[in-house]
Amino acid sequence: MKNRKIPFGYEMQKGKIQISSYESEILRQIFQDYIAGNNLKELAELLTEQQVEYLPGMSAWNKNRIKRILEDKRYTGDDKYPMIINNQIFIQANSIKAERRTNENCIVNAKNKLIIYTVKCAYCGGTMIHKVDRRSKCVEQWLCDNTDCRTRINMTIEELKSAITSLMNRCINDPSIADQDEDKQELSAEIRLMENEIDRMTEQADIDESEIQNRILECAEKKYEQIKSKTHITQRLKAEFERSSLLSDFYIDLFEKTVSAIRMNIDGEVSLVLKNGNIIRKGESDGKRSSSA
Repeated sequence: MKNRKIPFGYEMQKGKIQISSYESEILRQIFQDYIAGNNLKELAELLTEQQVEYLPGMSAWNKNRIKRILEDKRYTGDDKYPMIINNQIFIQANSIKAERRTNENCIVNAKNKLIIYTVKCAYCGGTMIHKVDRRSKCVEQWLCDNTDCRTRINMTIEELKSAITSLMNRCINDPSIADQDEDKQELSAEIRLMENEIDRMTEQADIDESEIQNRILECAEKKYEQIKSKTHITQRLKAEFERSSLLSDFYIDLFEKTVSAIRMNIDGEVSLVLKNGNIIRKGESDGKRSSSA
């Protein structure tokens, strides 16, 4: 494997290390683009696409190569290497890199990704963003992305998985918790619009009774379809819980089949929104359930 004896951006002339006019321009552009918002992968792909050679005949850039360049203090100049990047730009780029690493260092893997992306704020319904900051006392935090809310909760992924497992075991112990209370079902947006239209029609001076009757029948049919669909989903949920054994730890397959969202309260209490809209909370009596609000 070929290795450079001097960093990218420099060349040897008459036994002395000099700035390469071509490579130094590429180097400055890397720092500039990174500060402007491009990430390591994007920069590597761009240089590869442009066939910029890192070594003679080699133009396959990768994230690690860009990372090493951004972190190479020699570009700011010393007794051996002339300055290409001023110290202020170097510090700015590496501060941004450290911040991105902190913000993006989420525990997102095949098992946890589905959990992280389904957590909602119980107060406003906004999405809870999982953040990791190893410099903080509370390494893992959840922040509501609603700027009018910005609820912040300290909770690790493992603590969240434990709470989810406990709630799912309640459903396994008593699958009837998944039953949908038809009287408390939330109507779909389409049905609510139809009901509002019917109300407006009945308030008009010239009432077309035939048209109103047709709209009422159509609305009733939509409600029946919703109840039928919810009933089918509920029966499927109950069947999943009935054939499951109590969980000793988090089980992603059962979670994916039965849960549509996780709700997190400001006090750290976790509840599950089942796929039929029922909300399962900690401490509810067996058989007691709540429909989505």
